[in-house]
Amino acid sequence: MQSRLLNAILEIERLIYEEHVILKFQDDINRYAKEIIDITLDTQSPQRFAEAIREVFFMKHSFRARVNIAIDNSTAVGAIRNKGATCVGMATIYLIFAERLQFKLFPVLFENHVSVSFNSENKKESFFIETTHQGSVCTFKQITGCHGSIVQKLSLDEFLAIHLVSHSCLHYAINGMTDEAMILIDSALEVFPNYVNGWINRAAIMKKLDNTEEMRRSLDMAKSLNPGLRYTKAIKQIEGEKHE
Repeated sequence: MQSRLLNAILEIERLIYEEHVILKFQDDINRYAKEIIDITLDTQSPQRFAEAIREVFFMKHSFRARVNIAIDNSTAVGAIRNKGATCVGMATIYLIFAERLQFKLFPVLFENHVSVSFNSENKKESFFIETTHQGSVCTFKQITGCHGSIVQKLSLDEFLAIHLVSHSCLHYAINGMTDEAMILIDSALEVFPNYVNGWINRAAIMKKLDNTEEMRRSLDMAKSLNPGLRYTKAIKQIEGEKHE
């Protein structure tokens, strides 16, 4: 039976991929899940599950992080098909497999990064997984030392909103379908209005549409959520292009 997360991800990614690609992705998910289960038959340890996912993806099948902007780089389908993705794509894969293996991972948002974490119900065991650095299991100190302080631990709906924001930009880039892209990004921001990068992406689209008022409103929302962002490259680029 497919999980709620996988069903939701597939609904989003069908906006981009044809059905035969989706079916191949589902077959690959089942194949990788079997490999992971074979490694973890003798344990119920969440950390061992995380290490088994790392062994299958990064050690056996040579998955790797991808940082450049490309069609497949933020999608679950792209992560499996190309054996790697951005932090959003790889976090999605980890969450899908964790749900399949019946242990609970939580998505975690940093200012410019998404990762996943585990916290036991009794609070005695917790760890983070650096999904874009060979799937390393790390401590709170290690991951915040790399990516700065945690902005927010995310609910499933909030994480899906991030996934939807990523895909709204992809959808726009692939097909030039501005109206559809804006419906997607506005739907995502309605669910997760505190997602700073969502507002930045919205501003970039509005810039392309020469809608200065909405571009400015989106940038102001991003800055109000995190004032330090006014100095980042993304916002400077959007603001600078406005005057070219």
